Amino acid sequence: MKVIHLSLITLLLSTFTLSGAVAFILFQDLSQTLEGKGQKNSNLKVVRVAN
Repeated sequence: MKVIHLSLITLLLSTFTLSGAVAFILFQDLSQTLEGKGQKNSNLKVVRVAN
């Protein structure tokens, strides 16, 4: 049972890390869009690759 429990914890942690990275990229894209910089398109491509 302990092995199953540990693998579940690892799976949850990796999922949270991945979603956190995607959310961080999206947040950076949003902040740059609000600032009006011309780097929107490159960040959108990065988000598509991450998804």
